[in-house]
Amino acid sequence: MRSSHYERLENVLPDPGEVVRAAEQCGRFRSQSEAARDSDADASSTLAALSAAQRRLLGAHGTSFSGGAVGASLERMLTHEAFVDAARRLYGRPIVRPIDLRLGVLLPGQQMEIHTNVPEYRGMNSDTDPDWLLVAMHHSGLFDDWRIAVATAVAWFTAAKDGGEFVFYPDGPFGRSVAIGARNNSAVVFDACTLYHGVDRVAGAARPASGGELRFAGDDCWVLNDGASDSARFASRDLRFSLLWNARCFCDEGEERKVRDHSRDLTRKRVLETLGDGLRRRGSLRAEAADDSAVARAIADAYIKSPPGAPAA
Repeated sequence: MRSSHYERLENVLPDPGEVVRAAEQCGRFRSQSEAARDSDADASSTLAALSAAQRRLLGAHGTSFSGGAVGASLERMLTHEAFVDAARRLYGRPIVRPIDLRLGVLLPGQQMEIHTNVPEYRGMNSDTDPDWLLVAMHHSGLFDDWRIAVATAVAWFTAAKDGGEFVFYPDGPFGRSVAIGARNNSAVVFDACTLYHGVDRVAGAARPASGGELRFAGDDCWVLNDGASDSARFASRDLRFSLLWNARCFCDEGEERKVRDHSRDLTRKRVLETLGDGLRRRGSLRAEAADDSAVARAIADAYIKSPPGAPAA
């Protein structure tokens, strides 16, 4: 199920200006780092209490701005033929079910740290289980039979010419890194849960915005509010807009049916027992130290290996 394959696409839209107009129609973009802090505040279990570095790696891995649904003008992109065909080739699976299409924005000076996306399993996903655990499950390789294959497309629409290269590791976290320019109206389709990836700093301000809300004020003016006051203004040509697309991929209807009817679902109890037993056999976790917090840290340290220079688990 894992795929190190990726594809680059050009000329994604006949009129790339559609994306900027859709962003203006959306009007408001919230910082992903702000959303991650809200998520942290909701986590009451010691099982979710990891270090700041782990949270950066597994959740709040950047300070880009997310605008949610794309709106009616770009809804057709959910079934965009080029994305769907590339997703089929990515895993060699004929059934592709698009599930998500969102708008994103990077400001001058911003970047996305190297990370992998949070995977989904039959019976376990980010709505019900800690992100760090789902990421560790995937990188352990022990639960591939339950993983739902998701293809991701990232398409860029920008007038900005400098910086903001897309960086990823097609040969694993300790292999070579590849950087490709985020050219206007181009895209990359890949397995974002397997390939470590990020975005280099977008050329511009030396002190990038780290939170708040970005809103469209009209007349080609975008205003950044840091929560207390308007702190910066930008023209559309200063920003890097993106479309983020995800689709589930299945071998056949039987595999897809297992997701719907929840047959042979995983449970968190089974996963923690499997990972914990493996750690004890390797001597990575003492039986007397097997409280939730110790197990969580041991699992993250053992199974999540980030590339050199990325936030370490």
